[in-house]
Parts: sequence; structure tokens; C-alpha cells
Amino acid sequence: MLPTIPGRTTRWTAMLFVLLGMSCGAQLRFVIDTLDASKFPTIRAKVKTTLGNAAISGLTIANFTVFEDGRIQAPVTGYCEDTISSEPVSVLLIIDKSNSMGPLFGSNAIVSAKRAASDFVNRLSPADEAALISFSNSPSFDQDWTNNYTLLKSRINAISTSGGTGIWDALVTASNIIRTRTKKRVMILLTDGNDTQSSSTFTTALTAVKNSNSILYTIGLGDDLDEASLRTLAVQTGGQYFAAPSASQLDAIYEAISREIASSGICELRYQSKLDCLDGSLHTVDITVNYGGDNETARATFRLPTDSSTFSYVSLFMGSSSVVDAGASISIPVELTRVSSNRPPRVVDFTVRYNAALVVLDSATVTPLTQGWTVAVTPIAGGAKVALRGGAALVTPGPLAMLSFSARPVEFSAKDSIIISPPDVQQLCTVASAIDGLISVSGICERALIRSGTPVAKRSALLTASPNPFNPGTWVQFNVGREGRVVLSVHDAAGRRLRALTDDLLKPGNYRSYFDGSALSTGVYFLRLEAADATDSKRIVLVK
Repeated sequence: MLPTIPGRTTRWTAMLFVLLGMSCGAQLRFVIDTLDASKFPTIRAKVKTTLGNAAISGLTIANFTVFEDGRIQAPVTGYCEDTISSEPVSVLLIIDKSNSMGPLFGSNAIVSAKRAASDFVNRLSPADEAALISFSNSPSFDQDWTNNYTLLKSRINAISTSGGTGIWDALVTASNIIRTRTKKRVMILLTDGNDTQSSSTFTTALTAVKNSNSILYTIGLGDDLDEASLRTLAVQTGGQYFAAPSASQLDAIYEAISREIASSGICELRYQSKLDCLDGSLHTVDITVNYGGDNETARATFRLPTDSSTFSYVSLFMGSSSVVDAGASISIPVELTRVSSNRPPRVVDFTVRYNAALVVLDSATVTPLTQGWTVAVTPIAGGAKVALRGGAALVTPGPLAMLSFSARPVEFSAKDSIIISPPDVQQLCTVASAIDGLISVSGICERALIRSGTPVAKRSALLTASPNPFNPGTWVQFNVGREGRVVLSVHDAAGRRLRALTDDLLKPGNYRSYFDGSALSTGVYFLRLEAADATDSKRIVLVK
């Protein structure tokens, strides 16, 4: 760009250099014409490099470097052709219709503006499309997207002047209108004054235009302008600012913009994205061109498709309920209940939180599933962090780790949650979940009352299975609240009954029965108690 020197004569001279394509300290300019991810993982970008207003010929793929989310991409393929045409374009015309553009203020610049805009429309191809916004106090969407250019020109000619100037609101509205178009997006803003009416700010407008991935060309008519803001809007979006001291220069400016949009010198670059988590997220592509020792960079974004089959799933389970005597210890398994084979984890970190007044985590140990892994426990406020590291990836579910808790010597029974966090497997594109457990501590005083023959519970219930997990057997304690037939049975995870441990007429009191699992395989089983006044169930784990 030419430096801006105050004064009408200098601006007119600078504009002539731009319109005639002359080089006077011309600046290297680079834009991403289109970025296409419709055939992902192939990313296709059409880029344009100019020196001032002249397209550069003779470029090759070696002149470009491509970054995706900051990481360099290779190999980059494609071609550069000096005669290739740019992509079809979606053009949004944004025309100031405030009173200062009309005869009320001795101007009538709106007549020249409408004529220049109509001539610009005449240069569009049938593959292009255009729309129209006019603005004064607020923006007006005068014509939706169309390639019926006769209709569009009639809408342009129908514009009449009134009100003040709301440039920033017009740009925010225009950005929302153009952002969904699939062709190359271009906006052309013509204004003759400073913004006096917008509720939006310049920063909001600039952000909106950038987020729409549009190229913005700005035209400043006359002398009473915020040229710095108009120039910033154009430069930061890959466009150009044109100064028009009088309305008679508008035809030449619109013609120059038309040539700019359709100029030659387009290169097409292609690369294969390494992204493999198709979660619909937004990603950035930065492309740098090196020409004559100068470098310019342009940015565009693309959104990934969504495919849940590329996600990985890891789920942990603490168990529904565990019971331990006050002052005793208990081992509770953390089970890996779901794991995906496409991203099997080699690291599993999780946090265990519990009521330290009731229990404390003493240690964590590996299981046959994680044999050879290392496990570390780090105490934190209200719980502990557990970190498992292994060489072999986990591809099948099963008991992941055994957590050993010590119950505090509480006097009366209490129950609380053991909360387990979703695991961090240190891997992208993983959906992690966890199910908490409960732990009940049988109080010292309450057990003494049981031994003296005084019933504690009014209803029949399973009290504890100790040990749990077990190998090969465990003692099952239960309470009978009312005299009657009592059945204590063992079921597999599918609900099939395997055997009855007790099936008898029992009086109220506390009982225990031994379950021998030596003939069964490692897994989760369920105890079921059926009594005259209640039914209850408990989960037990056999680990061999």
C-alpha cells in the first residue's frame, strides 16, 4: 500500500497508482481465495499473491508453507497457473444512503454510487451471486442472494437517502448474512462519513467480518471520513481501501475491485490433514508465501465433519455398594467397563474422593488386566489421585486396579459416597466417564448390640461380603427382620441364578453364609436376599 499523506491531491494520486496497476513502493499482498474441506482429509486452498494491484506470475508450490493449527504440513501439492480464473464469488454490496449522500446536503453522490454499483454488477458472471444492503441509521437488507442481475440493479436504483450513518451495525449485519455462503465471500462497503448511529463498535464490526471469512473492500467518499478504520478493516481481511475525493471516481474504483476479484495468478495448494478425530471442531490454516525475500501470511478456517466412530470411549466403575467393619480394611475394584480399540489407553489417571472421617485410601494395586503397569497414589485434600502407567495398551474391559481402604473406628454405622472422576487417558478424542460407588462402615457399638441379641435393623438386608473382591470364597453377612422363609442366592452378571446359599425358615437375627467361587471364572456376581419383609442385592467381584 502507498503511504497516506493528508490532502486531497495526494489521495487522488495514490488512487491513480492503484487503479492503473502501477508499482510505487508496491506491497506484497496475499489472500486465501477459498479453503475447501468438503473432501476431508484432503484440504484444498486457492490463494492469490499480488504486488500492489498486479498479480504475480511464475510462482510454484515451493513458494508456499502451510500450517494447520500451528503445525507445518507436508507434503503440499497443487499447481500455479498464471491464467487460471478465481473461484465463483458471492459479493455483498453495502451502500451508504445517509442524508449526506443526497441532494439535501448539496451532494447527490448517491446517483454516482448507484450507477457505479450497477456497472459493477454488469461485470459479474452467471456463476457468481450478489446481494444488497443499504444503511443509514440502521441497515436494510434490500436484496437477497441472486444472479438475476436485472432484479439486483432495480433494487440498487431504488435506494433513496435519509437519516444518519451506522457503518458498524451495517458490517455486523452483512457479516451474518454472508458467512453461510459456500463461494468465495467478498464485501464492498461505500460510505461518505463517520459512524454516528451504530450500537456496535468498530472492534465488534472488525471481529464479525473476520469471523465471516470474507474479503472486505472499503471505499471512502469525500474528506469527512474515518480513513484509518476503513483501511484497517480492508487490510486485516485481505481487501483494499480506496479513497475517492469525489463521486466521479467511483466508476473507476468499482472497476478496479472487479479486476481484483477476477484477476489471474491463482495457485491451488493441497495437503492431507493428519486430524483423525472427526468431532465437528473448528481448525485454522495459515499459509505463508515467500516472494522476492518478502513473506506474507493469510489465515482461513475449516470445520471438521462429525463421525462418532472416530471417538474413543473409556469408562470406569467403582461398584454400587461395599460394606466394611469399623477399624477393618476392604479392597474395592475399579473396573474398566468400556474401552475402544481404535485408541486403546496406555495411561489411566483418575481421582478418588471420599469422607476421610469414615475411610482412608491406603494403597492401589494392579490386577491381572494391568499386570506390569506401575501405579502411584498421591494424597490430596478430600481424597487421592491414582496414576496408572503401562507399556501394553488396554483393549479389553475388566478390573483395572484394586483400591485398599481402611475404615475409621467409628462407633455407629455410616454410609457415604466414593466419588471417582472420569479417567484422563492423556489422549485426544476420548470420551471418558465414571460411575461412583458407596461404602458403608459397620460401627463398633452397633456390632456389639448385634452380638448381645438386640436387633439393629427392622428389615431384612444384606450387610457385607468379606472379603470383596475375593478368591476363591467370601463370607456373606445378612440380617433377618421378620420370621419367614429366607433365600440367599448367587447370580451372574446376566441375572442367571447359579446357586442358593440359604433357603430356610429363619427367625429375626443376624446370619452369615459362605460362598465358594472356586468353580467360577473371574467376574462380577450378585447376591440376592429374598425374605418375608424385604429383598436386597449386593455386588461381589471374584478375582483369580
